Amino acid sequence: MERKKRIFKHGMMMLLLIAFFGMMCSSFASALDTHSVYNAMNADLISTEFVSTGAASGHIADLTITSNFGEQMIIDLANSGLEGMVLENSNYAEQDEVVVDTPGTSAGPGETTYTPQGSVTVDYGMPVTIPIIGYCLNYNLANPSDGTTFSLTDSSSKTDISKISSVLEIVNFDIDGVTTFGK
Repeated sequence: MERKKRIFKHGMMMLLLIAFFGMMCSSFASALDTHSVYNAMNADLISTEFVSTGAASGHIADLTITSNFGEQMIIDLANSGLEGMVLENSNYAEQDEVVVDTPGTSAGPGETTYTPQGSVTVDYGMPVTIPIIGYCLNYNLANPSDGTTFSLTDSSSKTDISKISSVLEIVNFDIDGVTTFGK
């Protein structure tokens, strides 16, 4: 009888250890899942701030992200989900801009160089700065002022996106990337 109790006791200890390590491994895996910038924003896993560099094209803004999640997370920059999104200027007299690329990370807001990266690991409470590459949408308006904040949206209230779409319909790309004109 004593032997059965010891076997039962050891068996229960093993089950508890397996359950404990299983929970640890599953929380570790979920914390290190890769999230696009856009999905992490929508899931409220990160806080974001888009700030203008004052440029109408090229490095147009800095995106500062801070993790709201209690552990490390990986943010996918190569597939950020921001491409084609519009940065709407808080100043109506200045241009909105469209996002083309999120190529890596920089040492901080206002830095002119960056480290190319496909993804970045973000620690809780530690901000990461991502340069935003893009161009303006409203050529008839002033360049965004350096330091102006942007809101992320999928369209511009200052530009008729359908005009841009109709121009893009004229230009077609074949499978080899050779540009042809017309339909």
